[in-house]
Parts: sequence; C-alpha cells; structure tokens
Amino acid sequence: MKLSTQKAISAEDLKERITVVSYTTASDGEGGTTTTQSTTTTVWGQLTPLSQSRALNEMQLTFNKAVRVYVRYPCAITTDNKILFDGEYYTIHSILDIDNQHQYLKIIAYV
Repeated sequence: MKLSTQKAISAEDLKERITVVSYTTASDGEGGTTTTQSTTTTVWGQLTPLSQSRALNEMQLTFNKAVRVYVRYPCAITTDNKILFDGEYYTIHSILDIDNQHQYLKIIAYV
C-alpha cells in the first residue's frame, strides 16, 4: 500500500544541509541540572515550508511554522531530537519511513 501521494523523492532533491541535534541533561553538583546541546549528525535533506501562523499568547505575539523534511534512510533521528536549519530549531512531530521502502524519511517539524 502506497502512502505517498506526491512525486517520488530522489537523492538529487536533497540539496540542503540539515543538522540533527540532541540534548543531554546532567547534574551540576549543586542540586540543579545543566542541559547541553550536541550535534548528532548532519545530512543532506529537503526542507519545505507547510504553514505559518501567528497568535497572541499571554500578551505576546508568537509565530509558528510547520515544515516537511526529507532525508535519506537510515538517519540517526528520533522525536527526541531537534532539527537545526538556517538558524532555527525545529521540534520533530513525526517521522515516517516513506512507503516502508527504507530509502527516505519524511519528517514533520515545527518552530
């Protein structure tokens, strides 16, 4: 059963450098914690904006942006990671192995 309804993705479509980052929390020795960021991997990918919105939350204007990212399979990425692209950090919402072919991953992420 085919899940994709768009044209097939190919390696030549992956023209942007996508950085996958992870966060580690450790005790600071004084009863608190320290969170550090590290790069898990950097891969070629395709990032496409899906939608943008803005809202007034607690008297502050906030902007939300959804993107679709394609990367080659396998990629060391989980929903616990974040994507860094063009100076913005995206929270990963879902990761899908397209048509279960183990060739490309489709990732939906939000700022």
